[in-house]
Amino acid sequence: MAPQVNFVTGNANKLREVKAILEPAIEVNSRPLDLDEVQGSIEEVTISKCRRAAELVNGPVLVEDTALSFNALNGLPGPYMFVTLSPPPARYSLPSLAHVYGSKESGFCRESDIKA
Repeated sequence: MAPQVNFVTGNANKLREVKAILEPAIEVNSRPLDLDEVQGSIEEVTISKCRRAAELVNGPVLVEDTALSFNALNGLPGPYMFVTLSPPPARYSLPSLAHVYGSKESGFCRESDIKA
């Protein structure tokens, strides 16, 4: 019998991708939990989500979190991109704001996958 991990997501596409990578060596179960996010770095947010999810399912978990950072904005919005990217008027978009502050870099995306 293969070891099992609980992937905390409600996103069917993410679940399909993780299953394609890990199965059949590791059985992936979907656990769409609604977890509170702490304030902090991408690492702190993800570690907190992972610990809380492991407590709730009483077993091993895999969580995923995504951040979008712009160098011209000192790393903002970081892990708060979904709150920040609520539909604003186009003239207030984050890439436009970053360009105003002198950055010609388009920013970068980083994903942290942490198992507990």
